[in-house]
Amino acid sequence: MREQGKKGRRFSTVDAVIVALMIAVLVGAVTVFDRNRENRGNDIEIEYRLLWSDVQIYEGLASPWESWRAGDAVYNQNGTAVLGAVESVEILAHREPIVRDGRIVLEAVPDRADIVVSVKALAIFRTGDGLRVRDIRIAAGGVGDFQIHSCRLAGAEILSVREVVTP
Repeated sequence: MREQGKKGRRFSTVDAVIVALMIAVLVGAVTVFDRNRENRGNDIEIEYRLLWSDVQIYEGLASPWESWRAGDAVYNQNGTAVLGAVESVEILAHREPIVRDGRIVLEAVPDRADIVVSVKALAIFRTGDGLRVRDIRIAAGGVGDFQIHSCRLAGAEILSVREVVTP
């Protein structure tokens, strides 16, 4: 009679462990999806600076960056996604290190320029992944191809990224 009682038991210890594991997996999945949902709605206004270095300048020809104005759209390399708007454009003399009198100095290179473009954009912060604008990671030190009007900034370096704080 005693054996019959054990056989008739409907819920065993193994079943309890399986149910507990299923609940733990379910709670973990809900937590991860909930965290991603939280991050999706938090747009942050940022400003990032792009450096397009060692650009050839042709005397007598108009350069495309001369027509760039605040508010112009900055696109990804294919021109399919807007990654922000031009805030300002700086044209600096390109400098290279040379040795002069036994010292290393930076000297301007003729017909070459460095172009720094400040861009404002709305970004999303994702835990463990940083700032993203239209699913493209924006981080200081990163390099990418950008486009303004029909001019492609191949190999532009992201110099800095900062949050824009409005009073």
